[in-house]
Amino acid sequence: MQAQLKEVDDKLDVGFYANFRAAVDLAKNAFSMQQSGNRQASAMAAINRFLEAQHIYTDLIDRQMPHKSAAIAPYLQTLYLAYLMEARCYLELEELEIAVKRFQFGHQETNKRLRQYVDILLTDKPIIYLHPKLSPEVDLTRLTRIFQWRNQAKDMNENMTFELLRKTLDLDANYDVNIGYWIDALPQPSCPSPILREIYSA
Repeated sequence: MQAQLKEVDDKLDVGFYANFRAAVDLAKNAFSMQQSGNRQASAMAAINRFLEAQHIYTDLIDRQMPHKSAAIAPYLQTLYLAYLMEARCYLELEELEIAVKRFQFGHQETNKRLRQYVDILLTDKPIIYLHPKLSPEVDLTRLTRIFQWRNQAKDMNENMTFELLRKTLDLDANYDVNIGYWIDALPQPSCPSPILREIYSA
């Protein structure tokens, strides 16, 4: 039963992704067509698909958030791109005010979900990211930049970050066991969305 449900979910995900790819293709056509009427028609068709994608991927993210799924990362990337491409289409239509409003709305919607996902990645014991086993992939400078963004504190320095992290360290008789458990429990990073790699390389 679980295997069948996973197969259904995979097929749905592929279907959503295919629809999003079609929207990207429509947008690319709109940007390259010579006739104004054709550009407008293609841009509007792309906008409709991007709007649909925004609803779908927002729902997927919200459903996966309680499960701390690695799928959240590519879903977030796709959602970001859907809002960005929608705004770009409105620019093509010379609807500057709507483009700005949709871009700002998209930033708001994706940013609050990104913050939830960053909190999941940091866990309730973020100091574990300073463990030697995670070097050199993670260092204090990188963590400081994350906390600057997360706390909206550009003046936050590495010493302040270290003090913040140290407060999350809870030493007890099971110290060694806890360290091993914390490392094993860290969320696994997810690879970038294939559609993003394709768009960025275009």
